[in-house]
Formats: sequence, structure tokens, C-alpha cells
Amino acid sequence: MAAYRALARRSWQPGTADARIRLGGSIVPIRFRQQDIYVIGEMLHDHPYRLRTTLPEHPVIFDAGANIGLSALWFAARYPGAHLFCFEPEAACFALLQENLRQLRTARLERVALGETTGAVDLRVTSHASDHSIFDTGSPAAPQRVALRRLDEYLQEHAIERVDLLKLDVEGSELRVLEGLGKLTDRVHTIIGECHERLVNPDTLYRFLEDHGYQLVAKRPVHAFKEDHMFEAARA
Repeated sequence: MAAYRALARRSWQPGTADARIRLGGSIVPIRFRQQDIYVIGEMLHDHPYRLRTTLPEHPVIFDAGANIGLSALWFAARYPGAHLFCFEPEAACFALLQENLRQLRTARLERVALGETTGAVDLRVTSHASDHSIFDTGSPAAPQRVALRRLDEYLQEHAIERVDLLKLDVEGSELRVLEGLGKLTDRVHTIIGECHERLVNPDTLYRFLEDHGYQLVAKRPVHAFKEDHMFEAARA
């Protein structure tokens, strides 16, 4: 309750707390900050990554915008034996991602942002901790220089021939991440993510997906008070 009160005030206490939460049929330990309470509530109550598309028994899952690891833990609980690749550029979030995913031996963690080029980019880091972006989101933010990579280069470097699920929560970089697949879009079967409508044009995003062989499976609002929406697309 203290964390939810802090959410209303946007005034966070320093330090971290430990808890145990139920994700699917598993109870898992997590370490979090007060400002992470929104993400925890979203995962526990909204189930944003519940799929309509069926994945194979041991799917390869790319988690772009892994934050502190709650989505990865949810995928691991839902798909035991999944091979997880988690991408998170922001330093403090990545430290908690490492802590929270120590329990997942098959997870590979990369402190990097994904985009249409390889190099470096200034990430705008906010106090909220869940809406860091390379774009100006309107929230007070401080720049943090982070590594940037294209997904096609990563797939080739690690000899990954198929990604069963690409999860996108990248605060406006959705289209840029997909453009970074280059000619390898056919290696990604299903995509689920949040479309940040203030930062990316939904029509352009869905036209890109259609042009590259995907069909829209589902689309729903994140919350009644947010313009953003969740989407799921799969290869036809």
C-alpha cells in the first residue's frame, strides 16, 4: 500500500524490497523498488502477455524491454523450458533483472537497447522506471548513454534460426526494433507488445507487419485512461 501511495505522489523511497508473488502456477521471489509497483500490478492483474497464438513446447522467447524481469518470469512460469533472451538497456533496471532472473538458468541477459541501427543512443531515464525511452515522453528525464543493436545482427551472431515469440515493450521504438530485423523477419513467428500511440503511428506499424507476412491476432487497450494498446500478431 505504501508503494501505491508513492505511485500517486510520484515520490519514491530509496532502496529495494523483497516479495514472493504468484505467476501462473508458480510462486517466485522478486526484488523491486517502490516505483515498480505499477509493473507488478499490471503483470498480476492485467496479464498483458497472455497469448492467443500457440507456442511450441520449448519456445525461444525474446523479451525486448525486459525491465526488472517480471515479464520473463511470467513467460518462464507459463512456458517451462522456454529459452529466454532478455534485453534491457537501463542500468538500475538491468541490475534488478539480473537479481530476479538468477533463478532462470536458461535466460540470457543483454544490457542493450534494440533498434534499427547498431551503435549507441541516449536513453531518457525517468523516475517512474517503466517508461524509459529514446524519445521525449513528456516526463522529466536524464540521459543515459546505452548500447544499441540490430536484431538481425544478434540472430546471426548467435545462430538463432527461429524466434517463437518477440515481446515488445520499448516505449515508442516498436517499429525501429522490427526494422532492425532486416531480411530476417521471417525468423520471428509471433509478436506481442504495447503500441505507444504518442510515439509510433499504429497504421504505419500494422502496415509494416502486414507487408512482412503477419496477421493481427488481437488488439486491446492497456487501460481506459491510456491511449496505448496491446497487440498480438503472428505469421500467416
